[in-house]
Amino acid sequence: MTMKNNLSFLALFLLLTIPVSVSAQKSLSEGKIVFDIAMTDGDMDPQMKAMMPSESTVFIKNGKSRTEISMAMGMSSASIYDSKTGQITALTDFMGNKTYMTMDSQKEGAKGGKPVVEQSTETKTIAGYLCKKAVIKMKDGSTMNVYHTDKINGGMPEVIGAQDLGGYPLEYTVDQMGFKMTFTARSVTAEKVSDDQFKVPAGYKFVTQEELQKMYGGGN
Repeated sequence: MTMKNNLSFLALFLLLTIPVSVSAQKSLSEGKIVFDIAMTDGDMDPQMKAMMPSESTVFIKNGKSRTEISMAMGMSSASIYDSKTGQITALTDFMGNKTYMTMDSQKEGAKGGKPVVEQSTETKTIAGYLCKKAVIKMKDGSTMNVYHTDKINGGMPEVIGAQDLGGYPLEYTVDQMGFKMTFTARSVTAEKVSDDQFKVPAGYKFVTQEELQKMYGGGN
C-alpha cells in the first residue's frame, strides 16, 4: 500500500471502532455483543477491500463500552468510551506500531450540530431482542437508520449523535469516506467483563490526532 492508502485505510479503521451505544433500561448492563459487518464497497481499492473486517466485538459494563475490530496482517483497533466522563480512547495496533489517542465526545459531537431522531413504528427482532427503528438525521443532511432495544444498558458517545435515541443499537448503517457499512448484532451474551478491558494496555504510546496523521503521511 502507498502512504496515501495507508492514511485512508487507518482513518477508516479508526472510524469503524467508535462505539455506538446508549443509556437504556438495565436488563443487560454487563456482557458482550458480536456484530457482523456488511460493506457496500463502492470504488474501494481491491487491496484495501481484502483487508476489511467482517465482525466487531463490543464489551459493556456499568456505562462503559469497548469496541474491537481485527483486520488482516495482524492489525487491530479498539475504542473505549466512558459515559460518565464522555471520553473516548482510540487504540490502534497498525503493523506493530501501537498508539492511542483521546477525544472528548461532547466536543466532537458539537462539530456536526445536534441531530434529529425520528422514531418509527417499524420493528425487527435481532439477536433475540425486539428492536424499534429510528432514523437519525444529521445537520449535513446525512441519515442513519438504527434498530434499537431498551433492554441493554451501555454508554453513548455524542459524536455519534444519537444521545436521544433511547435504546441500544443492534443494527445500524454508517456512511464514512464513501463506504456504507451495516453492523448487525449476531449474538448478545450476559457475562462478566474485566475492568482491564477499559484501560490502555502496556506498550501503547500516546499521540495526538495531528501526530497520528503525520505518522502515516498526512502531515506537511
